[in-house]
Amino acid sequence: MDHQWQAALLRHLLTGVWELPAPHIPPRPAVGRSAPPPAPSPDELAQRFVQYQDEQAVLGRFISLAQAGSEYLQFNS
Repeated sequence: MDHQWQAALLRHLLTGVWELPAPHIPPRPAVGRSAPPPAPSPDELAQRFVQYQDEQAVLGRFISLAQAGSEYLQFNS
């Protein structure tokens, strides 16, 4: 346990205040601007769109089932 944590623990025991020491984050090295990522191909875009539609359909079915279950519980309880 380093001295910052020991000081924080002692301060907590004496005052009841728990303040964690800020983590040390080393500065990032200066790097020049990187090139933007390459644009996806039309086939990849089409595949992503189909996957998105599939996910939306599954989500819609899940919401419908949840609503039906909620209505069932309301009317049968």
